[in-house]
Amino acid sequence: MKVYQTCGSFDVASLTATANTYLPNDKTLSCKYIKYYNISNSTEFGVFGVMTDNQGNKDLRSTTLEVIATQVNPQPIDLINISSVYATRKLDTLTIKNSLYFFCFHDDAFDESYLLNLQQSKISLKALLVALNNSDFEQEGYVIPTKLIPFVPKKGNGGILTANGSC
Repeated sequence: MKVYQTCGSFDVASLTATANTYLPNDKTLSCKYIKYYNISNSTEFGVFGVMTDNQGNKDLRSTTLEVIATQVNPQPIDLINISSVYATRKLDTLTIKNSLYFFCFHDDAFDESYLLNLQQSKISLKALLVALNNSDFEQEGYVIPTKLIPFVPKKGNGGILTANGSC
């Protein structure tokens, strides 16, 4: 499973979000999100997106091409109708003062047990985002990181969407 940076915003009136994923500027590459999950906990809002590509689950992290913020799916993410089975609260209480943590996981063979482990571990979404953004963390076996390290986004805002966010 590979992890990519995102940036973007959400709209509290329509309860939608736009997440732009940093991908290689490759005209032959076609990606799409196949599933979104609400992974919000009692203190943080989060969305987990599973992305696939047309190149056989190719690892895009080692590209030599320019990496640009790409709106993978043309329609905004409907925050009301995504699966909330791994969340402890719904996204309909999101306000303009909140942040929405967005995780782009790239793996066409994604195993939902990772989300169950994430929910049971009670790790904060901020801690998870920090761990994923600041290392070459490879999720083989879907290990939940537990070490909090300083947050320095590689691209954009590192996966934190806000009401007035941009890339």
